[in-house]
Amino acid sequence: NPLACRGWASLGAKRIILSRELSFEEIKIIRDNIPPETELECFVHGAMCVSVSGRCLLGTYFNSRHPNLGDCSQPCRLKYKITPDDPTINFSHDGFIAEESSLEESVYLLNSKDLCTIEILPQIIESGVVSLKIEGRSKSAHYAASVIKVYREAIHSCIADPQNYKVKKWWIEELEALDHRAYTTGFYMGEPVKQDLFASKAQAGYRLVATVKAVVNGRPVIDVKNSFHDDESLNVLPVKNSLAPYELTFKHIEELDGKICERAIPNRLFILDGCSEKLRIGDMLRRSVIPSPNGA
Repeated sequence: NPLACRGWASLGAKRIILSRELSFEEIKIIRDNIPPETELECFVHGAMCVSVSGRCLLGTYFNSRHPNLGDCSQPCRLKYKITPDDPTINFSHDGFIAEESSLEESVYLLNSKDLCTIEILPQIIESGVVSLKIEGRSKSAHYAASVIKVYREAIHSCIADPQNYKVKKWWIEELEALDHRAYTTGFYMGEPVKQDLFASKAQAGYRLVATVKAVVNGRPVIDVKNSFHDDESLNVLPVKNSLAPYELTFKHIEELDGKICERAIPNRLFILDGCSEKLRIGDMLRRSVIPSPNGA
């Protein structure tokens, strides 16, 4: 709130990170009632807290890791079963069953949706914040790179022409392909119900298989994270901001001594020969793991 923010500013705080529970209207009120040199930062993508941000008691109770000290163990993301404390109680009659489907033995009781604000980015920038915060705790480099790439291009697009800002199709496809729960715009629009629970974990669309470490004589040297074969088509998350993800084919996988291999093995360096596209240092190679319509 404005009083708390002014208090922190008087103690020397240069930037204040706002909680996820604030609406645009509340952010603007804070912006108008704090020193102009005090910066504001807000969350734009990632996990939502089932409790008030930073005040969840579950982590402290289970393993003495306090979320307000930056050490949240996210116990809300676990599955739970409801069982009676009294062993004499017949649970099937005297209790109740929490279930997600007939195939599940437990349920995500406390699993809030994930925050995604790519569609309301102009309103966020207009609210007066100067820094956009993306959740990175316990996330992989691939997750961080994918989300940052999308939001970086979106920010550039919004600043260049805020009146005609449009969400690109590949932005949504990239964010949907990540390991995430159902997305929500959270509390920004003044709709608390948007924090709906019971949002189980979604299947990721891509799995990282390698990163480009060097390019020698036009051929990429890759650091393999997960095994893949020489007949696979891979997806590339380009390090270059202006490039959208694209499909890559190649002719051979080679060891550094030139020996041709049928399979790239994790935790080793290999060379890709005959790539259909030019790769750059930092590009990430991914395998599609989107389930087919027949469930395969």
